[in-house]
Amino acid sequence: MAARNYWSNRPAAVIAAIALAVALAPTASAQYDQPKSRKERAAAEEAAKTDEAPQAEYSKEFRKLAAPVQTAANEKKWPEVLAALPALEALPEQSRDEKKAIATWRLQATQGVGDQDAFAAAIEAFLSEGFADPENVGAMHRQLAAHYSAKQDKEKTLLNFQKFVDATPDVEAEEYETLGRLNLQANQAGVYDGQSSHYSGDGFSGMRFKVHALPPERFGAWASNARGSGAMLNGKAYSELAKQSSYVKPLTYGGVSRGLFDAVVNMTAPPPGLPHEGHPTADVSPRSKN
Repeated sequence: MAARNYWSNRPAAVIAAIALAVALAPTASAQYDQPKSRKERAAAEEAAKTDEAPQAEYSKEFRKLAAPVQTAANEKKWPEVLAALPALEALPEQSRDEKKAIATWRLQATQGVGDQDAFAAAIEAFLSEGFADPENVGAMHRQLAAHYSAKQDKEKTLLNFQKFVDATPDVEAEEYETLGRLNLQANQAGVYDGQSSHYSGDGFSGMRFKVHALPPERFGAWASNARGSGAMLNGKAYSELAKQSSYVKPLTYGGVSRGLFDAVVNMTAPPPGLPHEGHPTADVSPRSKN
């Protein structure tokens, strides 16, 4: 599959959207100002139970090694960040917070140095570990789909774009269309699901179909049989085909009348009797009975 610009509708820089809350806070001091009254102390303790966020779990050794990494990340010295990560990864019994901090720095640094393969691998690791917030999962899979599209890896492009669609609540019509195109670019024989990507009124829920991907020899046999037994798509047949309808079974045509395509394009083909505006009737809605 040639790389196409399927990915421009949404921002691709997903890492900018990830909350990089990995700053290493110092150990809390035991000294703090106590409220003066008993009532104030009770109110403060109750508020702390409600509002206090879980504290990240970093060991003393991790904090020691991570401090210069955080500084290098803040200064966008990405080669230094990458060089320091192996020492952090070698620490024993790492907490989940420590692993997430390392994975986040790797995401930032591989993107910063422009190593696309390493960046994709870092995204995949971040997702597989469950570090991504739910609102970022879809965007990260879209980033991977763009990466694998550029590498012409059809299987991984489709896999990640499907996961992007599944994780995104506000998928646009063009993105559904892209998913359909990717599904139609079958690289192995099989039966694939398809559906219309643009809402078109009554019957839209039934606009689903099966795509049968066949080896060349079987496709050739099917085409020969269709040419020998299918109906002719001429002006009259086109007029019937173009009428508003829903839930129609698949049709096979063995040939097309010469000049029909040009007639359709030039709007000189027999009119199909298009629906007009008005109250729901058989002329306006194919589901209407009156």
